[in-house]
Amino acid sequence: MTPASPPTIDIALARGEAYRCVARACAFPTAAFGEILAQGLWLAVLDDAVGKLPPEEALLDALAALEIVQPTLDPAALAREYTRLFSNTGLTDCPPYGADYLTSHIFMRAQSLADVAGFYHAFGVAMGAGTERPDHISAELEFMGYLCWKEAYAVEHGLAEALEITRSAQRRFLEDHLGRWAPCFLDRFEAATTQPFYRAVAAFAMAFLAIEASWLGVTPEAVQEPPRETSLPGAFLCGDNQGRCPLQLTTNTSLNRSTRDGDMVQGDPRGSLPPWRGKSFLIPSPLEGEGGDGGDRRGAHLPTSILPRRRGRGIEVGSVSHNLLWTDLEL
Repeated sequence: MTPASPPTIDIALARGEAYRCVARACAFPTAAFGEILAQGLWLAVLDDAVGKLPPEEALLDALAALEIVQPTLDPAALAREYTRLFSNTGLTDCPPYGADYLTSHIFMRAQSLADVAGFYHAFGVAMGAGTERPDHISAELEFMGYLCWKEAYAVEHGLAEALEITRSAQRRFLEDHLGRWAPCFLDRFEAATTQPFYRAVAAFAMAFLAIEASWLGVTPEAVQEPPRETSLPGAFLCGDNQGRCPLQLTTNTSLNRSTRDGDMVQGDPRGSLPPWRGKSFLIPSPLEGEGGDGGDRRGAHLPTSILPRRRGRGIEVGSVSHNLLWTDLEL
């Protein structure tokens, strides 16, 4: 695919399906997903999506590797491996969170998370409580797939402005977030895992994201490794061993009482800091015209019917996806 290629409904839907398949493979392998894998249904959906995209040798080779490892799949072993790699992200060599790669200070990470959450909010989706952080690899991949399906709706209905908004969001999100850190994570994931399926998933995702960057005409500034934790210059001063508090404000900073979890971040019109519980996954939130609150969602005016029913394989999307639970859709 090339940047000059015009958007089409079939290609947009195929890109969306590919994103969502990879997103689900990068989330924890539940028992339900294990059954889908063992039956070959996940691979069938991904194969169908790749077949609708312009042929790319790297992507076809990566798909062939997934087909080779399909007979060896052991869902229980995948669950154990996922737990081994990601149960303690503070110790893992491949944390699955974007902010861990893009920023080196906890306050900068909060801003990065707010930016990602702002993208989600603008297009009418939000993180479900008790699932994962908004910058989890699976959540960001699935959001890109969601934008692809919005693109398909805009193309089908001749909505030129909506199409440009959606394509612009894809370019910005890939260039500023997913495209910058995912290659580093996937490379580390491929090296760290002992499961052939996960190695093949990582290789496929890397090939797919490289093609996506070319397709959207962006060149993300990819990080090479997670940065080390650093202090924020001028913000705090460590204690001087004279009995004073180890953290002291040195700048003339007043904390506005309205700036807290759930409120608008001062100076940031893009969204708010989500309430943090250590976990959070994307779920649909009401859009304007679909029972929403009518607030400014900057792009969320596209109706939920942007996700058309697609039948053929009888797999409910809600059982394939871990983040966006489209309960009224089928692949």
